[in-house]
Amino acid sequence: MRLYYEPPKKDCLYERIANLMEDDIVSGAFPNQKLPSEQALAERYAASRTVIREALKILGERHLVTTLVGSGAYITKPSAYDLSVVVNRLINAYGINYLDAFDVRIVLETAAAGKAAQNATEEELDELERALEGLCDPALPIEERVQRDFGFHLLIAKLSHNDMLAILTEAVSNILSDIISVGIVSSCNDEDRIRDINHYRIVEALRSRDPMMAQNAMGYHLYSAKLIYNEYIERAAARQSEQATE
Repeated sequence: MRLYYEPPKKDCLYERIANLMEDDIVSGAFPNQKLPSEQALAERYAASRTVIREALKILGERHLVTTLVGSGAYITKPSAYDLSVVVNRLINAYGINYLDAFDVRIVLETAAAGKAAQNATEEELDELERALEGLCDPALPIEERVQRDFGFHLLIAKLSHNDMLAILTEAVSNILSDIISVGIVSSCNDEDRIRDINHYRIVEALRSRDPMMAQNAMGYHLYSAKLIYNEYIERAAARQSEQATE
């Protein structure tokens, strides 16, 4: 059974079959990664092979099935990137401010930090600390620093040992890469801010095994990053205003 609400609509036969197949895939009705043949699926759902092919196309668009010519259809799992695409469409469709989206990141990652303080092993925390090496190395291109920062935060979400938190954190962070880039450039060029939002403080809080301390460290870090980005936006707007009056 699908867990999301869909308003009633008059859909065509292959859409109804696609929905039934999705329910069966999610419920584990197909134990193997490979789906049965088109003929077997046609018999299962009392539909023609043409309808089954169209239904498989829909499931492909939902990133639930991959069809290989000459081999058949295989069950796949949607990735965090797929979710990012959907979330980004919602942001654009509803005109949501990216700073508001950043607040969602704060909620997710503070929760993840609290869980990681409870669930991460010492070996995992050692790996997390190694992930910080060279994060603010000015010799590295900005793209590399962004990836290292992203990897650090995603690793914390994974150390929560909560798959849902990890997937949502990655999806939201994917669409906030520009904000992350600005925060890294600004903070890495400002020694005071490096001390204020230092990632090592987060690691220390995680090692304390105190969920509240870990949440506070992560929350302070991310609110500081949001402030940096907001200041960047204000400076950019001021420059545009000055140029317009010249």
